Amino acid sequence: MISQHARLATGAAVIAALALPSAASAKGTVIGGPLKVRAYQMTLVGSDAAKDTLSVVFNRTAGTSSQQHVYTFDRGVKVTSTSISGKLGRFGAVNLKLTSASSVKGTVPKGCTGKPGSTKRGTLTGSFKLVADTTYFKTLKAGSLRGSSSTGGSLRCDGPAGPGGPGGPGAGGPTLSMTDQTADGMLTFSATKRTQTAMRMDDAGATAPARVMHLIAAQGGGLAVSGGDTATVKGISPFLAGTGNFSGERAGSMATGELSGNLFAKFDSIGAIALEGDAMLMGG
Repeated sequence: MISQHARLATGAAVIAALALPSAASAKGTVIGGPLKVRAYQMTLVGSDAAKDTLSVVFNRTAGTSSQQHVYTFDRGVKVTSTSISGKLGRFGAVNLKLTSASSVKGTVPKGCTGKPGSTKRGTLTGSFKLVADTTYFKTLKAGSLRGSSSTGGSLRCDGPAGPGGPGGPGAGGPTLSMTDQTADGMLTFSATKRTQTAMRMDDAGATAPARVMHLIAAQGGGLAVSGGDTATVKGISPFLAGTGNFSGERAGSMATGELSGNLFAKFDSIGAIALEGDAMLMGG
């Protein structure tokens, strides 16, 4: 049986991995969209690397909160500097090529350093089908998307202003984190006095050949710590709701225990999920 500490450490590692820049350097990137899908903007991101990948990203914002649903495929996908193709198993298929493209001057994004590569903008034409779910996004099809292609260049975007760095949204102060391994996947929650993040990584065996992630991020207060071993956290509207209560046993700068109450993450595509289970309070 996996220990409480091991589950919490694994959950923390998953959140940290999302915040870190990718170690792999892609030879090129093809982007399609955005395309409006219900309350979301959908974007396709194809990476031409040692192992080609396609990520379909759904993103919506509401005030200082955001919600994302990401489908990533790294099998059966072929990405070149101007195309994305492949069979996505039961999720569908993609066959898009950049046409009517014109070169534009590359730029270095704010917060990054290095040299921009070459960029072309045009239209991705062909076919795209994604059977995302049966509840919210359902089946999506597109034959034409605004497209761009970037190749070469060398950018570094992991400076001190990045996630988790000095001055970043989660820097300093106490942190409450929770991990719950369910039959549907790993559920994690993290709260500071400035941010709250809820994420579920769907069980990879159930979603193969896709890796599916659902993420809610919110900026604001809501975390109150008392005595270093108890805390309350109020969910930041509109994607988080209710109140969670933490009580644990302290050892040094860390307390381990349970998060209970009626705190919920309101995911659009997989429904509301209770945020409760093994938890850790650090720096309280």
